[in-house]
Amino acid sequence: MLETLAVLLGRHVRLRGTERLLNALYPCRWDSPRYVQGVRSRADGLKIKVDTREHIDWQMVFLGGYEPHVARIFASLGGVGSVVADIGANVGAHTLTMARHVGTEGRVLAFEPNPTVRRKLETNISLNGLNCVEIFECALGDRHAHMKLRVPRSDTPEASNSGLSSLLALETPHDLVDVLVRPFDSVIESLSLDRLDLIKIDVQGFEQRVLQGMAGVLRRFSPAIVFEYEDWAWSLSGSHWSAVESLLFGGGYRLWRIGQAGNRTRLAELRAGSQPGGHLEVLALKRNDPRLAVAEQAV
Repeated sequence: MLETLAVLLGRHVRLRGTERLLNALYPCRWDSPRYVQGVRSRADGLKIKVDTREHIDWQMVFLGGYEPHVARIFASLGGVGSVVADIGANVGAHTLTMARHVGTEGRVLAFEPNPTVRRKLETNISLNGLNCVEIFECALGDRHAHMKLRVPRSDTPEASNSGLSSLLALETPHDLVDVLVRPFDSVIESLSLDRLDLIKIDVQGFEQRVLQGMAGVLRRFSPAIVFEYEDWAWSLSGSHWSAVESLLFGGGYRLWRIGQAGNRTRLAELRAGSQPGGHLEVLALKRNDPRLAVAEQAV
């Protein structure tokens, strides 16, 4: 009964203080005294295996979805029949959304090197019978390498957010997992693709290296790109916004900050030398890409 009331409150009553109340009822932390486990449905009807002590699962259960302002971009840029890539797929919050939009005629390439969350990703894909999704165990970067993925230790507060796992940018207590790193260009060479419409990148500070490893993909397919910028993670990993600006602007792209205004997504263009701070999601589209008009109308 309490879970049902919390779900109704979180998904349908969006008043100031709602999330604070929900967190009091079901604290989202690794040592929470009250939590939800098992298979549940998101607001869009897709099934998920959840443990609400984990941040992404908590959002999908009680709010109905995850990062809706970003998900709306996927809906407008990766429609039926599209080929899309989810780099840093985690448990599949966005992978599921992408698969729902591309349909059986499309294809989703999901990359997740963390074996623990990848098993949950596989379960979530299986629960929904999404045969359009192909899962890759490797991480992506600017060169072939074997690296140590830093995964938050299970007895620490950071364990509630598996999205903190990083190849370079995690200094709190963590376990190390051996992972293979490949450039996206080399992965695509092994696949029979005649299109690639959309790429999402969320790799906790490694975004610059991922982008540098897909120069051939950008030239060949001109995909839309949604990527995360987080200043502390980029700083720890030695990444620089100016390098990404140079790569994308030099490749004929324009950049927008993805924001949220109520139940709508808002796009604000980023100019060269903008030096963003804090945390933001960025949309990159080739200049004169007709999908921009579609995205602006849809969001």
